[in-house]
Amino acid sequence: MISDIQERLERMGLTRNPFLNYEPFNPDFSKVFINRTKELYKMNLALEYYKNHTCRNIAFIGPPRIGKTTLLHYIILQIQDSFRCHYFEYPLRFNEFCRKGLAFISKGVQEETPALESRELGNWFIEATHTSDKDTVFIIDNFEEFLQLPDDEVEGFIRLFRRARCLFVIACTEKEWELLSSRFSKLKYAFVEEIFLLPFTLKNCLEFFQMRLSLARNDNKNGIRPFSEESIRIIGIYSFFVPGRMSDLANRVLFEALTEDNESIDETFVKEIIYKSPVMSSRISGLNENEISAMEIMIEKNIPVSFEALSEILGVSRVAVAGYMQKLIERNVAIELDSPGKKKLFRITEDFKKLLV
Repeated sequence: MISDIQERLERMGLTRNPFLNYEPFNPDFSKVFINRTKELYKMNLALEYYKNHTCRNIAFIGPPRIGKTTLLHYIILQIQDSFRCHYFEYPLRFNEFCRKGLAFISKGVQEETPALESRELGNWFIEATHTSDKDTVFIIDNFEEFLQLPDDEVEGFIRLFRRARCLFVIACTEKEWELLSSRFSKLKYAFVEEIFLLPFTLKNCLEFFQMRLSLARNDNKNGIRPFSEESIRIIGIYSFFVPGRMSDLANRVLFEALTEDNESIDETFVKEIIYKSPVMSSRISGLNENEISAMEIMIEKNIPVSFEALSEILGVSRVAVAGYMQKLIERNVAIELDSPGKKKLFRITEDFKKLLV
């Protein structure tokens, strides 16, 4: 079975599956890192402030699968020659974090520390960061798990974030960040920069595919492109251009193509796979081509869209667009927004978005 799949990949001009995860130690990891220029600029700015003894802690915030962990690992690779980076995959309990942090600040190895009360241990950690001549960056992934910690421990962490002379960089899901911020009012004071990671654009989506396909391409079959540009666009749309979800859907489409021994993946093939899903079929069954196109345009634009904009893109009257939107609203695919004046604006519902991402 494995050899059969490999043969079919080779007929597509590929040596391997392009959509498998690239771990940070993979030499191609940096190559598949796409479009986080704004986030990296803010990170570099924070590092410049840190060099001048001003800590501007950063919170990277976004929905699941948007690429927060990938961004953190990329940052570590970029700065590890100039800064000492300690990455935590998830938050530790307060005392354990302080002990590991102290060991890292001092020698980079685990050391025995006295059995102090939490506040005393926190004070020791803060003092160590002020006396250390090392530029230290603590990176905490999956920060939303702080919701599971006792309140007094979270308060202890916030005190460290605000008083320690080291740089803290965290990654947190959007909804949970709001919950934490409302529950612990001082948390936002501890992180000067709140950077929200956005979905890819269509351009980023094409770059994502081009790079991954080029790294997996068979050199003996240059020029073979198993995914058409329009099929890539459709994959991007139906994953809301969220990188992790996009990779999942592309992987699913590729598997279906390999199963059917299909060497070319076009828009029709991708749509058939998406539309036959029980969840999707219940929402779009009976919709005509223009109604589906209106839905796809709203997803691709990723902003509220007006009758006028849809009318111009689809090349139909506003009256026709009104009919399309009424149908999408009835299916709970779209919602009309409250907007000033007579201009009506529409967007995809959160409920429908959750079905896709």
